[in-house]
Amino acid sequence: MKLKKFIQYNVRLIFRIVRSLLIGPIFDAAVVLVQVNRGYIFEDWVRFRKLRRNTDIAVSLKEAVMRRKTYFFHPHGIVIGTENFGKYCAFAQGVTIGYKKGFPTLGNHVTMYPNSMVLGPVSIGNNVIIGYQSVVTSNIPDGQVWAGNPAIYIRDIDPSKDLEPNKYLMIDVNGEVARVPYIVYSE
Repeated sequence: MKLKKFIQYNVRLIFRIVRSLLIGPIFDAAVVLVQVNRGYIFEDWVRFRKLRRNTDIAVSLKEAVMRRKTYFFHPHGIVIGTENFGKYCAFAQGVTIGYKKGFPTLGNHVTMYPNSMVLGPVSIGNNVIIGYQSVVTSNIPDGQVWAGNPAIYIRDIDPSKDLEPNKYLMIDVNGEVARVPYIVYSE
């Protein structure tokens, strides 16, 4: 009996080693070739692969995230449970956008700091900042800063200093976005 378990364990171990060292890289190379032939940029695939390991993005959201030039400050533990978010949103680690009797809708240029949550069928306006460890369960109008648990209105946004996180998007005078790490592009 012990010999049988020993053999089963070693066979599984060998299979895992072969799968991780041989089959995995071959499969990854095949996926890259197919994606490049379909017109995808290799750089985009690498960025999305990094995000895929550290975030929980549903398969149907992959295109939504890529289309909208989403920025991830530190892409670990991010859960995005809705397709309803605008362009140039920025999410820090531990952010949750989730379901609670409905999905939230986020506007353009929404910045969510670490461990903040937006839950339920709420609407977040454009140019909104949600502070560290905030839990948002009510609607937020355009151009405001909210923080706390539960999140409360703090003040209106001062464009000269509060939109600083979006500087990482490097939007130039023509409205073009420069390529920077952890932004997923889809051109």
